[in-house]
Amino acid sequence: MSLTYEKTSLSVRREIISMVFGDTNEDQEEILKLFTNSKLRSRLPNKKVVWKRGVARYPEINHFTGAVTLYNNFLVWKLALNTKIISALTTKYSKNGVDNTLELGMYQGPPTLLVKPSGSGVSSPFMYMFGKYSDQIKYTGLLCISQNVKVNSGGVELLQCFEEYYNILNLFYDFESHSKGKDILYLENKWFNLDEANRIIEDYTSLYNYYIRGISCTLERTIPVEIALLYEKHKFEVKEIYTPMTWETVSSHEGSLHIFSSRQVLRTSSSRDNSARIYIQISIEPKPIGWDSSQDKLDMIESYKTGKFGNWSKPGLRRYLRENSTEYNWRLSTEPKEEKEKKLQFVKQHASFLGVT
Repeated sequence: MSLTYEKTSLSVRREIISMVFGDTNEDQEEILKLFTNSKLRSRLPNKKVVWKRGVARYPEINHFTGAVTLYNNFLVWKLALNTKIISALTTKYSKNGVDNTLELGMYQGPPTLLVKPSGSGVSSPFMYMFGKYSDQIKYTGLLCISQNVKVNSGGVELLQCFEEYYNILNLFYDFESHSKGKDILYLENKWFNLDEANRIIEDYTSLYNYYIRGISCTLERTIPVEIALLYEKHKFEVKEIYTPMTWETVSSHEGSLHIFSSRQVLRTSSSRDNSARIYIQISIEPKPIGWDSSQDKLDMIESYKTGKFGNWSKPGLRRYLRENSTEYNWRLSTEPKEEKEKKLQFVKQHASFLGVT
């Protein structure tokens, strides 16, 4: 698979650069730095070229997460639908009690990309929410397709113990109110603070130990009213010894596949390597109720036919992906007709899994 990863990685780099800067013989890694380094862009005639419509809110590569509005790379499609990868995600669902008769598929759109150029910063913590909020746990695979030297550069970090305390934190922070229907929920500093979250869990654990286990607090402490009310209403079970949530680095090398639930928080670290770290995000879920007769399915079919993904009418309020007008216009003028036909045939062959059958 190493050659496949290398070809796909090179293809992703080439397409991102070409759709924004046009054909160029300059070093790919140096050009990719322009997306996230404003000082390097100061020498460019158009310093806003890396932003869609020149608006900083819509970068072609997100400075922190590395999310890219490039959804039609054929090599990415083929790699993401590799049987081993799909099998790993399917196994994850079955191990967690999901009905095997449910049809799993990419109902949130094609696989997407995260690209962390050298010099890009650490991301905000985020969770994969799969569009509309749901109590059902769903899974995302993050496949690294690039070779990198520094282990902690541009890698993935997990917030340990978050899943264990998810129910309590969800009730306290009300994640749904912050998700705004997006497929990714950012735990932004303006409403989520890790030290505060740890205090919430510690206070809740003290209450639970006192009332359920009969264990008194070793130190006098004042429990905030909102935590007491939360406990009184829900009484979620917690382990006896409180464990603070901390960030832990996950090994990310070429070919590594990490599978995250919709109750797991992760972030990407700052990239100090000489080459960009590239991931394919593969979002898979059971078929949504009423999918076959829904407008979402019709929109998805149209997206695969045209190459237009995301919400073009209201790009700031994306449905399942941010609109890809830059990519669409670039492919319209540069992509051979036979390449588009090849993609359409691929969609037909995998229609069921892509949610368009």
